[in-house]
Amino acid sequence: MIFTFLQFYDQIIEIWNDEEFMLLKDGFKSIMFGNTNLKAFAFNVDVPVKIISNLKIEKIFKKKRYKGFEKAWSRFYREYPTSTGYFEFSNIAYSENYAMVYVVWRAKPLIGNGGIEILIKSNDQWKKLAYLNMWNN
Repeated sequence: MIFTFLQFYDQIIEIWNDEEFMLLKDGFKSIMFGNTNLKAFAFNVDVPVKIISNLKIEKIFKKKRYKGFEKAWSRFYREYPTSTGYFEFSNIAYSENYAMVYVVWRAKPLIGNGGIEILIKSNDQWKKLAYLNMWNN
């Protein structure tokens, strides 16, 4: 277990000074915000995926409309009863061999996390290289 953990971080250390990755990392801030156009069929997972607009999320969690986040979360789970919360995705930054995306998962007022997924291209397939946790509750 410890060896796998160290191997994982060795890979991060190796790419951190890679010129291609450095350019991607530096440009990520400028493209990560803005409209993201996701399609449910693009997710290769074994559970149903429903794309919800940012406006819908903002409407549910608007503080003036609901007194506190507990009520807003109750409304969310009434509308999406089988959900385990929701995910937010930034735009994806690509280079020839690397990709980065900021991912947030929220499930309750104090349950969630956010971080940057780093992917590497190997044999024409994108594979997860690392997750850099930025915050969690």
